[in-house]
Amino acid sequence: SASPTGIGASASRQAVNAGSSAHQAAVALGALWCCRREVTGDLDEELVDVSGSGSETPHEGAPLGQNLAEIGYPYRHFPFVDLMRSADPFRSGTADEWNDQRALELRPDGYPARLAPGQLARTFLIGGDHPHMSGEVTIFYEGSGRIDYRGGVEGVERAPGRDVVTLRDRDGLWIEILETDPADPLRHIRVIAPGGRCEANGDLCDGECSCASFAETYEEQPFHPTFLAEHRPFDVLRFMNWMRVNRVRGGEEARPRWPIRTWDEYPGVDHAQWYPVPIDVMIDLANATASAPWFTVPHLADDAFVRRLAERIRERLDPSLKVYVEYTNEAWNDLFLQSQEVAAEGCRTRSPNPAAECDDDGDGTLCEYGDWNETQERCFAYGREYFAQRTAQIGAVFDEVFGDDPRVVTVLGMQVGSLRDWGPRMLGLAWKEGETVAERIDAVAVAPYFGGGEPPADFDAVFARAPLPGGDETYAVLVGEPPDGGPLQWIVRDLHALRAIDPELELVAYEGGQHFLALGDEGKVPMLMEANRDPRMGELYDEYLRRWSTLTDGALFVHYGSPSLWSQWGTWGSKEYQGQPVTEAPKHQALLRYLAH
Repeated sequence: SASPTGIGASASRQAVNAGSSAHQAAVALGALWCCRREVTGDLDEELVDVSGSGSETPHEGAPLGQNLAEIGYPYRHFPFVDLMRSADPFRSGTADEWNDQRALELRPDGYPARLAPGQLARTFLIGGDHPHMSGEVTIFYEGSGRIDYRGGVEGVERAPGRDVVTLRDRDGLWIEILETDPADPLRHIRVIAPGGRCEANGDLCDGECSCASFAETYEEQPFHPTFLAEHRPFDVLRFMNWMRVNRVRGGEEARPRWPIRTWDEYPGVDHAQWYPVPIDVMIDLANATASAPWFTVPHLADDAFVRRLAERIRERLDPSLKVYVEYTNEAWNDLFLQSQEVAAEGCRTRSPNPAAECDDDGDGTLCEYGDWNETQERCFAYGREYFAQRTAQIGAVFDEVFGDDPRVVTVLGMQVGSLRDWGPRMLGLAWKEGETVAERIDAVAVAPYFGGGEPPADFDAVFARAPLPGGDETYAVLVGEPPDGGPLQWIVRDLHALRAIDPELELVAYEGGQHFLALGDEGKVPMLMEANRDPRMGELYDEYLRRWSTLTDGALFVHYGSPSLWSQWGTWGSKEYQGQPVTEAPKHQALLRYLAH
């Protein structure tokens, strides 16, 4: 059947769109430089001149990383050959209602322990709005019950513990657990993608090699060969999305396990869905690609979590690889719930009178989101101090576990352009007696996106040129508009500020790339998608990365993000989907050109 009884195709599209709004929750708006907590003050006159910075080639061997896209069925990337690992958590429904909002009684591993009368459990594995993989999907399972397969299903062959589904390349795939025996519930469901890998080198089978099907090799080789091939060139993989550290105010709340506080709360490899992705899986990916992993510690994680994380990385990570570690993501950005909670923790631990200074309405909740006022200003000042202190504490734990190994890089995340205003206090703070934050960390990370703010007027405006002092010129989106300027000025401003505070600290980019959005003007979405497909976008990326490399002496730049769905919520992926030919992906081509220097 192409769709559940009584629901129809429109319901499945709504489910896909719900996932897209989760992507908005993780990224769109969140990385804008000129957000609500905007840094004050114009650029210093001497910092504006960035002429000449684009005339050189990138520094040889300048490192380039990639932020991994959020795990989920709508996003057109499949890191794991077991599709169940990137599926949604199970939702309660009926034959006539897609999501009836009832609670499901789940086992610790995420599978339904039992079903109420008339209740079924659904999970989406492949979104149906785009072409996708097709062929024979093999399903293994344990336990007793009844499973149905929906979406683009053309046939099912059933056998105890093993089903084979023939899937067409449209209409997606979801499964429904219709019955499960409470004494022996359905569990350990594995949904193995069509295809296989070459036995000689592990590449995707192309008919020219001796192949082993994914159904034969998924346990020893869980990563899809195409996913590995697209990420192997990068020096660093940032796991912020895979660790699920973000949640947006008012965003989609369906996914459980947020925020993580203890090590036992973090799911292991035996869990039904890998969201957050298990620590061991991320380490294994880093080893498989020979890329340095970048871990983002959840904002409420306790010290024991940090220590166990560091110990696990030390035990399993290739000793030749660096490891980057940061505390949460964009604590300065009050789009995210962790921003308010970090501010509240800062107020609790640093204010002489938290109730008086950080609770406007007296309801006992510190640093609630509201109109910007003196209370909000105090909250975020305390939050910045706590954030810097906690970053240093996390770095100290990692250094202790690793024995001060120089391959551990502790990173303090900052809003781009903010170091002159926030840096002296945050970096000069004594996180313990006798040692400042600057002395404990190794790098400051910013996100110098281009194109944020209002959408461009038309297609050509994306690629407009602008003069620089001295007769040089560059893309206008890199220069920006006065008085705040654009990413080139922000980078130079931060470099000057950081060198004045501590010349030993490195400025790196935790995210960056194009940031064109049209959330308030959906009519411009097709134009922005087409701009991202235009060869000139690759040329813009060339100049952007070249100027970053020249200005920073070849510092690490971590692009946002890896191949994934483009939609009204943004065109973040370097490709539009996993496996897209690189000839059709000018951004990805530019990243590979940069890596080749």
